[in-house]
Amino acid sequence: MPQQKLEGGKDKKRNKRSDDIEEAGDADVEDIKPKYCGRVVSIVERSLVQTFSGTLTLQRPSGSTKKNERRSRLDDDDVKGQPRIVWFKPTDKRVPLIAIPIDQAPEDFVDSHQSYSRKLFLATIKRWPLSSLHPFGHLERELGDIGNIEIETEALLADNNVTTTTFGEKVEKCLPELPWAIPEKELCRRRDLRQSCTFTIDPATAKDLDDAVSCIRLEDGTFEIGVHIADVSHFIKVGSALDREAKSRATTVYLVQKAIPMLPTLLSEDLCSLRANVDRLTFSIFWKMTEDGQILDTSFTKSVIRSCAQLSYDDAQRVITTGALDPKVEVYGHSRTMVEENIKTFFKLSLILRLKRFDNGALSINSIKLAFETDGMDLPLDVSVYELKESNRLIEEFMLLANMSVAKQIYDYFPEQALLRRQEEPLEKRTAEFIEHMNKIGLELDASSSGALQTSMDAIQDPDVRKVVRLLLVKPMHRA
Repeated sequence: MPQQKLEGGKDKKRNKRSDDIEEAGDADVEDIKPKYCGRVVSIVERSLVQTFSGTLTLQRPSGSTKKNERRSRLDDDDVKGQPRIVWFKPTDKRVPLIAIPIDQAPEDFVDSHQSYSRKLFLATIKRWPLSSLHPFGHLERELGDIGNIEIETEALLADNNVTTTTFGEKVEKCLPELPWAIPEKELCRRRDLRQSCTFTIDPATAKDLDDAVSCIRLEDGTFEIGVHIADVSHFIKVGSALDREAKSRATTVYLVQKAIPMLPTLLSEDLCSLRANVDRLTFSIFWKMTEDGQILDTSFTKSVIRSCAQLSYDDAQRVITTGALDPKVEVYGHSRTMVEENIKTFFKLSLILRLKRFDNGALSINSIKLAFETDGMDLPLDVSVYELKESNRLIEEFMLLANMSVAKQIYDYFPEQALLRRQEEPLEKRTAEFIEHMNKIGLELDASSSGALQTSMDAIQDPDVRKVVRLLLVKPMHRA
């Protein structure tokens, strides 16, 4: 995103900079001295030109002084009184107004500009001269009416630089031909888990089932707990067109009504989706675990699994609550009782693991999520707070354990090269302000450590108040 440009020259007034910052919607940024400093030695790769959604106006929308307004009119009009530019006002308030040449606006815009007040457009920034208060840009195209779900979705994706184009021919050529089966030599080099009771637990509408779990009770009374992740790397050759495209897209983007995939659906929803009763390639991590959640051993391997059931969070929750699966749930190759008992074991162990995490100082400040009910046209009918079930927590706990175990393995084997992500400490000033505000309304919070803060929040009796406090606590935190 373009940064706020600094004006130079002894005749430039500071208040003009202030006006620009205000118009750009500059956020409240805490003044923190950087830990390190450096210099740019080369530009390895230039980022793509950022596209912004927004509206067009004839007059410069500004809260500036009359002097600046007069200057704006002089800048906007040529000698004949006809406008030379129109103003693009981005949806994102952090982005400054963009000057667009009049010849790029719709032909009837000058005479009928009011009729375009509810229209969304896409624009890009092309240049920003030192002598100009605002950047100059190019109007890419008109999207459509504000409020239309498809138009708003397209604008949202553009603002976040999400690639929405279909996969090209070069990428498609990298995909395996159908029908596809696991090569015999690949089966020989992997641990065969197809006879194990392995299943997935995901949202009911999920198509890209990328993780599964398994549980085996060993003769000594311990458990072999397994987490199995779809082995996408088997299908992607390093440096291929598919590899480069996946790198560019970076992630699958999930919206309320649809998903924009990182990989072609042949992989994400078929060959790399751990669907029930089909053989799939996976990476597996195993823990030998006691009944009280003590981990005795950890191991990693490439594997082949055959999921025996595709469960939703509601299916797993039903077992936790009532002890039995819904009769409509299909189970392949194993008894329903075995699946039910394994879910109960997972739940019991997940509670123990979660308690240990918080005893070690973990802090839970999950933002409140909203759930939308839509009609057949993807229009919203209702909205509610998305309540995490115990089955959600179950899967979350074992995925966290898998991530932590993999991070430790990477660090143990590659201590100098390991690139691991850690959550930064909260902003000290904002945290102090937050604690002070909470104290004023009668909530005594201890922020001396993450564990102390978690204990303080758990002590809040009213669940609604506790949710609000957690939501407010997000602001002092660095983004993960």
